[in-house]
Amino acid sequence: MAPSVQSYEALVLENHPVGNYHRLLFQDNGALSKALPGQFINIRVFEGVVPLLRRPFSIARLLPGPKGKHRVEVLYASLRQGTQLLTDKRPGNTIGVLGPLGHPFPHMDKKHPALIVSGGIGVAPMVFLSEYLKKKGVPQEVFLGARTADDLVDLEVFKRLKVPIHITTDDGSKGRHGFVTQELEAYLEAGKAKPGTVIYACGPRPMFRAVSQVGDEFKIPTYLSWEEHMACGLGICLTCVCPVKQESGQTKMVRSCYEGPVFEASTIDWERI
Repeated sequence: MAPSVQSYEALVLENHPVGNYHRLLFQDNGALSKALPGQFINIRVFEGVVPLLRRPFSIARLLPGPKGKHRVEVLYASLRQGTQLLTDKRPGNTIGVLGPLGHPFPHMDKKHPALIVSGGIGVAPMVFLSEYLKKKGVPQEVFLGARTADDLVDLEVFKRLKVPIHITTDDGSKGRHGFVTQELEAYLEAGKAKPGTVIYACGPRPMFRAVSQVGDEFKIPTYLSWEEHMACGLGICLTCVCPVKQESGQTKMVRSCYEGPVFEASTIDWERI
């Protein structure tokens, strides 16, 4: 285990539905005080043997807490056994937390204006990123995509940050009718991107491919917060491999939890996805 990674029991403060998703808030013991956007945590959702493995979650927000420690927000969808068990946690319960894990987003500085792109629950790491960039004074534009208005999470956070927001929904129930990558492409076609601009994205796999194509078309470095089932989080179990092209031209299956979860889109071997 890397020296900065800790395993500890965290007190659940809140856990409730928000739209079509859930928000979990827990008390950190100081382990995540230096976590950066793009990193993640693994949570033990149940004290028994089934499910045996922890579940990975992006860090959505680090909020001020008592005695200099943080409260940590996690956004998640209740889809399968692990996340369904997590919804049963109540304030006062504890969860096993392992983190911070993985590598953060690169180029988070004023030389690199950011275009933040999310789809659905992929907004989770982008909330943390947007708040971090705001504190650093980095220019940013936020592109939020979802199936419906009910799938737009933490919209009020972006509004409080007073950053430009572009919203699209698949059914047109909020914002523009269409895909978030169409809105991003229109923005770039209008020549609005500043020199040094980078794209940060998180969402479903089809969105990853589309935003990668947009970044390639406009010659803008694009970084994806890759989502795989990162069971151990430490690069041991090899369940989360991703095909990444090497400088030699060969494709190597690398560990999303250890070499990632942030990858430059141009290095992904899309033919092997």
